[in-house]
Amino acid sequence: RCAGDESRCFGAVLEIANGVRVVLRSLEGGPDVAQIAGHFGGCGSATRAFFKAGSSTFLESNLEQPELVLRDVSLDSSCLTLKPKDLVTVMLRDQHFRDSPLDDWSWGFKVGEPEKEGWFPTL
Repeated sequence: RCAGDESRCFGAVLEIANGVRVVLRSLEGGPDVAQIAGHFGGCGSATRAFFKAGSSTFLESNLEQPELVLRDVSLDSSCLTLKPKDLVTVMLRDQHFRDSPLDDWSWGFKVGEPEKEGWFPTL
């Protein structure tokens, strides 16, 4: 639930598979999420709306810009393997895990291959 002024709060869920599907929700009296969806070619009502977009186009223009990988990153099958000159979009940065509390980890995906996502040491 939004803390404070609910008239300014809305939620968005991004599903990345064969493009991006974005589901928008707001509280009664909150932002008209159908206007946001309409901007991206979607539809809905004032409190419930959605739209679809191509993953590379939408993510690169609305979220973090891709970063250039400068070194090999290949630890094990549970981590995202990256090579020099790969581009990666970082979605979550500087996370710490109990097993290695001094190491910084990021979650992201390869540009052009959004189905290849996973954890990697923070660049």
